[in-house]
Amino acid sequence: MTSRRLFHSLVAVALSGPLCVWGQQPARLPTVGILSDAGPTACASGAPGHAVACTLDGLRALGYVEGRNLGVALIRIEARNVSDLPQALAAVASSGADAIFMLDEATLAASGEVRKQVSEWALSRRLPVASPNASFAADGGLVSLGTDVPAISRRAAFYVHRILDGAKPADLPVERPTIFKLSVNRKTAAALGLTIPQSLLLRADEVIQ
Repeated sequence: MTSRRLFHSLVAVALSGPLCVWGQQPARLPTVGILSDAGPTACASGAPGHAVACTLDGLRALGYVEGRNLGVALIRIEARNVSDLPQALAAVASSGADAIFMLDEATLAASGEVRKQVSEWALSRRLPVASPNASFAADGGLVSLGTDVPAISRRAAFYVHRILDGAKPADLPVERPTIFKLSVNRKTAAALGLTIPQSLLLRADEVIQ
C-alpha cells in the first residue's frame, strides 16, 4: 500500500467524507485498528449508540466491507490511567493494524497525556493516528476532526446568561454542535513519509508545522 493511498483511506474514515477510490494490494488487506475503552453496541440509523458501532456503521455506509476491502481490528482498552496503556498498545501491535482510529471517549482521548503517549508510540511504529478529538493532531496525531470545544464553552455562557436572566432551563432549546475543527499535523505526516494533498491543507482550520 502506498503512503498516499493509506492517507486517503485514513482521512475518509476520520472525515466521514466520500469514499476514496484507490486500488487494493491483492496480497495485503489494509487494516484500521479502532481504539476504544468499551465494546460495541447496536447503533441503529438515526439513533444514539456506542461510538464503536457507529464508526463501523459509518464505514459500511462509505462502501467498506469488512474482510473484502478493509480489515477492522477492534482493540478494547481498559485504561483507567496511563499505566494501563502499554498492554493495550501491545495488543494494537499484535493486531497488524496499518492505521489507528482513536475514538473520542472520556477514559482515553480526553487526557492530553494519553493522546501524546499514543501518538508517540504510533509514530515510532509508523502508524498514522486519526481521531474525532479536535486536540489529537496537536498532540502528535496525523489528523483530527471534532467539535470546537472553546466554541461550545462560549455558547454555554449564553445559556448561563439566559437562566440568570430568569429563563426556565426546560424552555431553552437543546443545540447540537455546529462548529467543527479540522487539524492536520504536517510534522507527523513528514515523519510517516506521507504527502498531504493541498486540497486538504486548504480546508484545514489548523495546520501544524
